[in-house]
Amino acid sequence: MSATIGVVPLPDRSGVSLSAISLRHIQCGQLLTMRHGTLSEQTTLHCPCGLEVAVPLNGHAETQIKKAAIGAIPFELELGTYSSNQGEVSLVVRKGNG
Repeated sequence: MSATIGVVPLPDRSGVSLSAISLRHIQCGQLLTMRHGTLSEQTTLHCPCGLEVAVPLNGHAETQIKKAAIGAIPFELELGTYSSNQGEVSLVVRKGNG
């Protein structure tokens, strides 16, 4: 099983942080919440439907999500740069506010 995450393009490209980006689980339409683990050094994206994606802080997957938000280019996260309870994750850039 794979999951698709919608990334809302950011209007301002300065000071891009993961917490400033709106993400939506396309399959169920819910917004993802983010939890930053201080001990685990990762951000976990949670969906009410149960999807979880763990992204290492300052890692390649986080950089790809930021690039999608500022560059509006959809792509799949590279395997091994994140972990998910639903297999592969792809990013799709969506217009609008989430």
